Amino acid sequence: MPELTSEKDNSRKWWLVWVILVILIIVIGTFVGAYYIYHLNFNGTDGVCFSTDCLQSTIEIRSSIDETQDPCVDFYQFTCGNFIANAYKNNNPSPYFAQVNRNVDKFKAIISEPIRGDESTPVLLQKRFYQACMNETAIDEDENNTFEDLIEQLGGWPLLKGSKWPENTTTLAGFLTKCKELGLPFQWLFRVEHQHDWGQLFR
Repeated sequence: MPELTSEKDNSRKWWLVWVILVILIIVIGTFVGAYYIYHLNFNGTDGVCFSTDCLQSTIEIRSSIDETQDPCVDFYQFTCGNFIANAYKNNNPSPYFAQVNRNVDKFKAIISEPIRGDESTPVLLQKRFYQACMNETAIDEDENNTFEDLIEQLGGWPLLKGSKWPENTTTLAGFLTKCKELGLPFQWLFRVEHQHDWGQLFR
């Protein structure tokens, strides 16, 4: 019996050793992985970022600074002097404006396409508004009929309808909802949006 008990104790000890080794391997592997991931984006001392995006941003920021200016005298000219001077120098826009122009061209190409009928609601509304604004012949022939029909869909204009305006059945919520459905601005009094709580990362 004592020998059997001793064997069980030894077995438990070795099992405990193996468990501890596995835990140590997992912990060490986690630290090594975190260290490797960190150095994919940060290579150097003091957390200096040397990734492609960081280097590109650094070049753009440095190219915007006018180092001939004293930041204590004119901080705006120091930080933005070269950006303003080179914004459209020789018809060559800065990287920022070039990206904005590319985005505008892409968006214009999308809303200029014929309406297919399978677009999402935001794209469909943008196409309708843009193409309606560009059709000057239809605008002249319309003679404000579309505008008046739009006002009517929103419940009418009290100034024009006078006592016939349905005051009792018109609500702000209904009006704003209809504006949203028609693709019109509707966040005049309040707006709902989602933002990341970046401060949560440091808590």
